[in-house]
Amino acid sequence: MDEPLSNLDAKLRVKTRQDIIDLHRQLGTVTLYVTHDQAEAMALADKIIVMRDGIIMQSGSPADLYDDPHHIFVARFIGSPSMNIFRGFLDPEAHFKVGETSYDLSALIAKELIPKETQEIFVGFRPEKTSPLTPAEEGQEQPHGKFTFKAQLHYAEYMGAYTLLYLEAHERSIVSQLERKIKGSPHDRQVTLQVAPEDLYFFDAETGQRMYANKDH
Repeated sequence: MDEPLSNLDAKLRVKTRQDIIDLHRQLGTVTLYVTHDQAEAMALADKIIVMRDGIIMQSGSPADLYDDPHHIFVARFIGSPSMNIFRGFLDPEAHFKVGETSYDLSALIAKELIPKETQEIFVGFRPEKTSPLTPAEEGQEQPHGKFTFKAQLHYAEYMGAYTLLYLEAHERSIVSQLERKIKGSPHDRQVTLQVAPEDLYFFDAETGQRMYANKDH
């Protein structure tokens, strides 16, 4: 199937997607489905092959590609909203510098990832893994163990089951997904976000390859 749903409206696309799943189960045969829509791939596939310029970047189950992307292209492509990415430099003291701001990652990053010389890297994190601090928490000294940064909130989208915050940090647009509604006017104010160390992804800026502390991964 070569992008069979591309010309359908949103409601019919969802219905037809369900019909394709039912048909696949009834026939019990291998089905090759080509799409540029990662949401379709995640919803339909038992196994996804992500290709770029004719080269296989990674293959695996939807969960494998979402939770354990091997390349920054896969990390950005799989997931909606896509992974947030900061580009900066990591030095031998585990300080990650983005623009004029430096973050001490010594308590967050595995020793195996700390370079002997300053290295340009990408640090990524999923929108749903961000936790905004309350005004009371922002006034307190934050303990080590989380990646904490300030962002300018531009607007919010209340989606019912969750809320999407659209922000800017270090001259980059980022998205935070919360499982609650934001009280009051959320527009044009500064917020502080935190990300747990286990939810950070590190990629080599030159090759785009994921940097792993554990070779068994």
